[in-house]
Amino acid sequence: MSTTPTTCSASAHASPDTPGGYPTRERTTTRSSPSASRAGSRRSGTITLSFSRDTGIVAIAHGEQYPWAQTALETAGFQFGDYGTYVLSADDPDTARATVTALVRAAQRHRIIVTTSSRRFLGDIAQDLAAQLPGRWAAALEVYNHPVWQEDLVPWLWDSGELSQAVQTGRVPYAARLGDGADISLLLIERPGHDQG
Repeated sequence: MSTTPTTCSASAHASPDTPGGYPTRERTTTRSSPSASRAGSRRSGTITLSFSRDTGIVAIAHGEQYPWAQTALETAGFQFGDYGTYVLSADDPDTARATVTALVRAAQRHRIIVTTSSRRFLGDIAQDLAAQLPGRWAAALEVYNHPVWQEDLVPWLWDSGELSQAVQTGRVPYAARLGDGADISLLLIERPGHDQG
C-alpha cells in the first residue's frame, strides 16, 4: 500500500474545556428542499468512501447538501460512526456490496455524488503518525460537512504555503488533528490536487 501525500501544520492552541483539549463549535445547518437545491446549481452534496483497516468502509458526507448525503447513507444501511463519519463493516463482502449498491441508488434519488478514495483512510494515517511521535500523542478525525466550517481552521494555521492555500481556497471535507495533550496540535489533510496516494 502506498503512502498518502499529506500536508501538516503546527498550532499552539488547546482548550482544556473541551474533550481532548480541542476547540469545538456547535454547528447547525438547515435542510433545504430538493427543489431549492436544484434552483442553486452550485449547491451539491458528496459522499466520499474510504477503506479503514480497523473499521471497514468509512463514508463522509460533505458539501452544502450534506444532510441529504447523510439521509442517503442512513437509508442504505450505513451506521453513524466516530467523528461524524458513517461506517459499514466489510467482514461480509456480499452484504457490503449490496449496501454500497443501495447507497448509490439512494444518493441518485437525492442528487448526491458518491466518490471513492484511492488513498488510505486519513484516520488510519493519523493513528500511525501519532504512534511514531515522541511522547503521548492522540489523533482525532475532524469532519467539516459544510464548506464554511473549514474556515474555522484559518486562524490556527502557521503555514502560509500549500496547507493554508488549500484551506482558504479549496475544499477540505475532513482532516486529522494530532495533539500532545499540552499545547501543540498538528493538522493533517490529504494533499490537495493529488488523487493518488
